Amino acid sequence: MKQTVLILWFTIIGGYAVEAQNTLAKFKFEDAEKAYYENNFEECIGFLNETEKILGEKAPNILHLRILAGNKLLEADPNHSYDRILGLRLQCDDYLTNFDIPGLEEKYRDVYEVSENLSNYPESREAFNKMNMALDDANNFKKEIIENYLTAIGGRDKVAAIQSIYFIREVDGSKSKGHIKIMAPDKMTSFYSKGDDGDADKRKGAIMVLNGNRYYFKFREKDGGSARFDFSPGMLDIIRVNTFPELHFLDDDYEFNLVKTENGLHHMYVSYPNGIHESRYYDVDTHLLRKVEYFGFYLNTFQSFNSGPATITIIEFVDYQPVNGIKFPFTQIEKNVFNNEELITNHQFINVYINEFVDENDFK
Repeated sequence: MKQTVLILWFTIIGGYAVEAQNTLAKFKFEDAEKAYYENNFEECIGFLNETEKILGEKAPNILHLRILAGNKLLEADPNHSYDRILGLRLQCDDYLTNFDIPGLEEKYRDVYEVSENLSNYPESREAFNKMNMALDDANNFKKEIIENYLTAIGGRDKVAAIQSIYFIREVDGSKSKGHIKIMAPDKMTSFYSKGDDGDADKRKGAIMVLNGNRYYFKFREKDGGSARFDFSPGMLDIIRVNTFPELHFLDDDYEFNLVKTENGLHHMYVSYPNGIHESRYYDVDTHLLRKVEYFGFYLNTFQSFNSGPATITIIEFVDYQPVNGIKFPFTQIEKNVFNNEELITNHQFINVYINEFVDENDFK
């Protein structure tokens, strides 16, 4: 009788222990799901490991979420390791082999799609290593082009110390002088003056201003006041104010889809963090920037067209001259194409000032 009571007691205790285990495993799995939807994929996998350890066995929902989290990690860093690719392949094979179960069709399709996508990755460790070596070579080539350019124009430290630039230029077909003021990282203004005294308000006509997320025209009226017309919507994503973007090209949020050399020029196709793209061409011998091609406008050219963006802008840079130890292209030949119209403008810079004659008031 006593032995029967003891067996019943241990059975009850064991039942409570199993129930407690299942509850703890449920909590851990919920933590894993939360981590996944918050894009914390490493943390998600950690909670799944704990869940599986508590249960002491595989479960389809655990393996399914593990595969999804692993795939997200692979997409974010496809060159992390071949073991990550191989591990994900094995997990997919395990799921597709053992969990073709009624009611789990949606999860099965998720895993099937991940498995199919893995065919885009190297099939062997040797192929993975060769791919990484090629990427390393391309990255080193990209870094060499960037650093050679910055060195050629004066050095990375000197270029990084530039907070503002003020250009005065002569433009083909215009009796007025063009003035452009730029302040890092996102301010630019452009206007025309009949004399060198570009800061005298009485000499300014229409003034174009880009200040962060604001882009507008300002016109002087007869009574001495000014009218302002906001063109911010639809224009900010096609106006360029980058003067030395190479300072940031090695940051993680820039992408290079093409780096090659032809016709004496290094060609880099750059994707910026805000999604815009452009091609930049550097002289193989002098390392100087020779040409830029992109969709959109520099601020000072927008007034050339009545409406709509240019399909493409091409700017050639020549006649580099030193200014305070920094080389600037004193001649820029700009070509804008809009529908079937084409505008070619020769900008001849007559003065360039670094870190002077520019302040916040120029962008108000």
